[in-house]
Amino acid sequence: MGSKLKDFKVGKAGIVKGIHTEKEDARRLNSMGIYPGAPIKVITKGPSGCLVSVGCCRFCIEPTTAGCILVA
Repeated sequence: MGSKLKDFKVGKAGIVKGIHTEKEDARRLNSMGIYPGAPIKVITKGPSGCLVSVGCCRFCIEPTTAGCILVA
């Protein structure tokens, strides 16, 4: 299956396996390039969320949303 993005260690890369959130949030993530099959890497983590890289872009994902993204 996969691990939650919020549980990934800093520097670890993986592939998004699923997004288990409301349609609106899933649509927003998809527009950012975060969708099943997309490569993703955790750059840093903190109380405000995870900084991830997707392709050539970086995004900060809030902890609640990071808990809805499954990565393997």
